[in-house]
Amino acid sequence: MHNFEAISYAYKNLPTEVLKKQKEVFKRLNLPIAQYIGDVSHGDFLENILKTTNKEYIIFVDADCIPLVDSLYDIILGEITKEKSIIGIEQTGQPRYHIYAGPACLALPVSVYHEIGQPSLNQTFRSDTAEELTWCCEERAIKVKYFKVSHVEQPRWRLGYDREFGIGTTYQYNNVDVLYHQFESRYDIQPFINKCNSILTS
Repeated sequence: MHNFEAISYAYKNLPTEVLKKQKEVFKRLNLPIAQYIGDVSHGDFLENILKTTNKEYIIFVDADCIPLVDSLYDIILGEITKEKSIIGIEQTGQPRYHIYAGPACLALPVSVYHEIGQPSLNQTFRSDTAEELTWCCEERAIKVKYFKVSHVEQPRWRLGYDREFGIGTTYQYNNVDVLYHQFESRYDIQPFINKCNSILTS
């Protein structure tokens, strides 16, 4: 059994219904998740976990991100244990051409974070939250793997040069949908609640 922990983080002002529904979906799929609520920056939270954990692998999941299959952790751990690598959702910040492993669902061996020098995971001149992790891995030839965008409810941002992602994005692995992320749920939680309910009643 792999020594790992799956962790969700939300700011204090996120409606509690989001966390409640996320927990219900994870429970329905028999996937353990530890939910944290705070007021530190997302990047600081990620860094603190990676610097203090006694686990070998960490899976980060945003509070408005849910699995669609019960094999999600097996998929993730299979990818990051068979070779030195990280895995996350396809995302871009600024610049839009640089696709990185986004923190809505991001997993890595803790040893990789230490190997690349424990970079800041806050926004930088070239990075959105956690994007620096991808830049540092790319610079050291550490493989970066992705859950690929398969469907977008409301396209909002360019993904690389020829695709888009946005509000209500579904991600796939080997052509099977495995994740759903409600970007900007703080503005409207209802699409996320609806997606959770569709899983819970299926």
